[in-house]
Amino acid sequence: MCRWDAKAIEVSTEIKHLEFELEKASNGLAMPYDRERVGQLEAQLREARQKLRMRKAKHMAAKLRLKLSK
Repeated sequence: MCRWDAKAIEVSTEIKHLEFELEKASNGLAMPYDRERVGQLEAQLREARQKLRMRKAKHMAAKLRLKLSK
């Protein structure tokens, strides 16, 4: 497994964790509904998804550069 795959898996795991926490917070499974906490989790989830998209884009760009240089 290359370094990129390990980092992508780490970010994907973070996203799944945040989605679960957001689901709990949104539906009041752990505590009463907390609008501020839900907003915070949504922001963290957006950032994590953006981080994964950027990582994938950089990986694809690097792959394309290698292909073009051959």
